[in-house]
Amino acid sequence: MSTELTPEEAAALREQLAAYDVAQHEAAKAANRALLEPLTSIGLGTGGPLTCSLEQAVAAIRAVAPSMAAVDPGFPGFAFTVLPVVERLDHKLRALVTQNAPAPEPEAPAEPEA
Repeated sequence: MSTELTPEEAAALREQLAAYDVAQHEAAKAANRALLEPLTSIGLGTGGPLTCSLEQAVAAIRAVAPSMAAVDPGFPGFAFTVLPVVERLDHKLRALVTQNAPAPEPEAPAEPEA
């Protein structure tokens, strides 16, 4: 039995290997999309607007960050470094909005009953 492949056999094996690689790559991408879904479902990573509050987005990122290591090993560390800054920024902006809210209109004096 010969251990050498004919050119046709080699080409067929290369095609099978390429098809297997494509299938594996697509399966990995599908698994990654499943991990990303909690974030993309609220608008993160899509280029579109957020469909929830910043507070809810931060909570969603916190919830999925550990599992995101399967997609990007650096994601959890990055998320847990950045999220406290985002939260502080949000709290600071809320305080500034409250401080700079217009003064309430004075109430008209009550008319005495006759």
